Amino acid sequence: MRSVPTVHLESENYVLLIATLAEYGYFRPDSPPLNGIDSIHGMNSNGTALYGTKLFDFLLTQMAEDVLEITSASARRLYNSLLQGFKGSASIKNMANLHSFTNMRHENYLACRNDFVVSRVAIDEKTAICPRTSIKLPLILLNDEQRHRLRESVLKLSNEQHENFVGKKPNVNFASDELKSFANYLE
Repeated sequence: MRSVPTVHLESENYVLLIATLAEYGYFRPDSPPLNGIDSIHGMNSNGTALYGTKLFDFLLTQMAEDVLEITSASARRLYNSLLQGFKGSASIKNMANLHSFTNMRHENYLACRNDFVVSRVAIDEKTAICPRTSIKLPLILLNDEQRHRLRESVLKLSNEQHENFVGKKPNVNFASDELKSFANYLE
């Protein structure tokens, strides 16, 4: 589906797929290969099926190419699904299910080597290093179309927020004009 130009997978699509596989334990290191895995291209370069943690890594890598952010509700769903799938594993000994109204708290301390890490973190803006895993996050480069859509979305949002701030005044584009001026300065 990802290769079809008219299909765009939303974060909810990925969360549903990943959470379902997680609940049934398909990301455990001792998991058997998933039947029909070739239908989602879950294979490595030599054509063997991915399973367990490699399947998890593959699906999250695919998700990262299409999705920049997930909702808190989706994060809780993934967290609880992974806990269910890893039930009985020593790597989740100190973890408990999150209630649907519980916020995922930031855990900005380094995890132990074999810990199962499902955390919300604050990434250091200067180093881009995850405080839980010490992994450096990759830089996301936008193509021209994505940059244009981002710019238009930010301008629209700035106008909406400005209207909310100063009240409903017709033809007031102060915020977007200032933002355009700043963007031109940056270029």
